[in-house]
Amino acid sequence: MSTDARRAPGVLDDGGPSGDPRRDPRAYLDACAARYGPVYTLTADQTHVRAPEAIRHILRTEDEFPLAPALVESTRDSIQLDHPDRWRLARRLIWDHLDAAACAKAAPQLARGWREEFAGGARYRSVGPVVDATAAVQWPYLLRDCARPELGPLLLATSHRRQRSINGLTAWGRYRLRKQFDQVIEGLLAAVARRRAVADASAPPDLLDSLLADDSGALSDLDIAQTLAICLDSAMMTTGSAVCWTLLAYADCDAATRSALREGVAAEDFVREVLRHTPVMEMLNRTAATGVNLGGHPVAPGSTVLMDIAGLHHDPQLWEQDPEQFCPARWKTDRPHAPGAYLPFGAGPRFCLGSRIATATLTTLVQTLAEGYSVRSAGPWRCRRDNLNWPHPFRIEITLHG
Repeated sequence: MSTDARRAPGVLDDGGPSGDPRRDPRAYLDACAARYGPVYTLTADQTHVRAPEAIRHILRTEDEFPLAPALVESTRDSIQLDHPDRWRLARRLIWDHLDAAACAKAAPQLARGWREEFAGGARYRSVGPVVDATAAVQWPYLLRDCARPELGPLLLATSHRRQRSINGLTAWGRYRLRKQFDQVIEGLLAAVARRRAVADASAPPDLLDSLLADDSGALSDLDIAQTLAICLDSAMMTTGSAVCWTLLAYADCDAATRSALREGVAAEDFVREVLRHTPVMEMLNRTAATGVNLGGHPVAPGSTVLMDIAGLHHDPQLWEQDPEQFCPARWKTDRPHAPGAYLPFGAGPRFCLGSRIATATLTTLVQTLAEGYSVRSAGPWRCRRDNLNWPHPFRIEITLHG
């Protein structure tokens, strides 16, 4: 037990378990949880949580556990951090636009996008082209203006640079990325202005149309542009990571399983299992706004709270079947896991806005592949973690059945 009553037991007490956290962070965190329990400290200002009830409480109480500031900030205020009321309104408008019925209607367009991507076969030698392909499939549905040559490539380049820079930025690198962020916002502000000036009633509504439909006047053009930037980046990067893992999982399927994946329910279960087995975000983090209590342990104000989503997804005490096994059939039961043990899209007021469209994108990908493509992967690979989870090295070849 910790000798410091102000914090939970953890690595500071006895140096931590054996093993190199840099070489195999998942094994190290599992060993920490086994030694210290579901709430423990990694450093003096980091509390690690893998108890479902505690994680749900953290994600549902945004006032007690707000988001941490971004690593690289724009020169403008953040709609997420500085204007939470307007961010909630923007979220509601986006959520209503991306409802279940709309995402179901988008499935043919998404499937067509995947078929165009794989028309002549595809060979991916890194995750970057997969991320670009994901953007090419999703973005036309989310924002028509992404097809404009002055906007789409800039969005792609900025998201890639941000992702590459997440583990370390020099002062010069921060400056360049901040300037590039600002260029993205300027491009999206121009898109907002064009849409306000000339509305195309014949075009299918997109995210910008849904944001402009609000007549309260609460959202400024800058709020709308920032909301679009967040949604487009997430659709590209987080869904792109999930697409990489889906391709690897599909490549490991036998012929009978692949044939069954043409059917919608089987494809949906397959996607659920991919998101469980290899969650795109292994960790979620929040900041303790005030002194709080988690699992019987005080957490000091300003401390970082890390929520171990991958730990939940692989805890044998929380799952009926062996969670280390990739088994889509587990989703055929009514209760395959304990409450709160499956959180691929988070929970609470910041539940992933794109959960439905991401699921539709991944499901149509699986069904498209099952209808006429062979997928081969070259291993072995390991998890490369920045703020997202990526397979590395990544080698995939997709060919059309003769």
